[in-house]
Amino acid sequence: MARVQCFAILTTDPRAVCWAGGVLDGKVTLDITTPLPVRGVRMTFFGEGRVEWDEGHAVSQVSRPKRVWKNVRTVHDIEIYSKTTTILYGADPESTYNHILPAGNHTMPFELPVPSDLPSSFEGTHGYVRYWLECMLDVVGHVEQVTKKAFTVISKYNLNTDPVADKAIKRREEVTVCCSCCSPGFFDVRYYVSRRGYVPGEKMVIDLRVRNYTSSLLHLTLKFQMSTSYHAKTKTVKIDKRLHEGKKNINPSDVLKWNPEIAIPPLPPTGLGGSRVIDIRYWLELELVSDAFLADSIKFADEIKVGTLPLNNITSALPLTGQPDSRDGRHLLPIGYPMPEVRGPPAPAIKGQNDIPSWTVSDAESAESAHRYRGHNGHIKPKSLPSSSSGW
Repeated sequence: MARVQCFAILTTDPRAVCWAGGVLDGKVTLDITTPLPVRGVRMTFFGEGRVEWDEGHAVSQVSRPKRVWKNVRTVHDIEIYSKTTTILYGADPESTYNHILPAGNHTMPFELPVPSDLPSSFEGTHGYVRYWLECMLDVVGHVEQVTKKAFTVISKYNLNTDPVADKAIKRREEVTVCCSCCSPGFFDVRYYVSRRGYVPGEKMVIDLRVRNYTSSLLHLTLKFQMSTSYHAKTKTVKIDKRLHEGKKNINPSDVLKWNPEIAIPPLPPTGLGGSRVIDIRYWLELELVSDAFLADSIKFADEIKVGTLPLNNITSALPLTGQPDSRDGRHLLPIGYPMPEVRGPPAPAIKGQNDIPSWTVSDAESAESAHRYRGHNGHIKPKSLPSSSSGW
């Protein structure tokens, strides 16, 4: 048999990345020393999603320091996305006609359409979505020679088609901390995110306000998480991965004003483009916990949409709300809005239009106002104020 010196697949994009619905092109190079009788050279486009994990029961044994797993069984499932074959040279494998491939270096270009409904490539703890090309050299009377090339598919998730991607997140919650006959103290939180939809490389800006008018310490945790679900028939395994985490402590009788920015890293799109066996979601989670005895905690969880095609029109900053509401003589925090995100040149100003006001710390939110109160046993009592001061 003639010696095959080189048999390789080269894609036009050296990164071997393509869009779902696009075209994957390149060439196959083949270098042989002598003429070779072949039925053909065929290229197959493969795509599959696979999940697999073990399930069992943990049993503790006295003779062994570690737990032993019994009744272990493997749960798995597979989903085929593509298995199409293209003939680059010669005929199909059922043909009886043989072709003589001359000695030397041969280049066979290819251009393969990528289906638009393919999910994005993914590698996870219990599964994957993979794509690869497999080129076969069908030599007459000899074992077939095969070369492979893996590539990445990115599904098109257009945020403009998602009805909630441009919607803002506005959250507010208050907890009253009381003990026997004393007047109650309270803590509350408000936060605002201008939209829910982002693409990798963008920044998610959060405007967050916390007031702690109690005598106990507050612990604030803000998380951005990726939740991956692996589905195999009637079984599901969920894995959470923390992408970003920020923590703050709020002292008694204090106010926190925090504007964290979370850069969206390179991530697969929400939903992974329609895979049946793997589903991906992203969540922005906030938790506020008090050291006070029997005090309730505050928890928020909002889904964030990660796409591959950004929003066309980013909503600019909205004006601040009116005067803070009043309830039981206490002013509540108004929601702050981050600076507008600008893409392209700014729009010309309209004559007579009022400028959008920037965030202004109200008297009710200032650190000075917080010190007008003293905390005792989980309660807030007003301090005596000079006659020249005005309370709120």
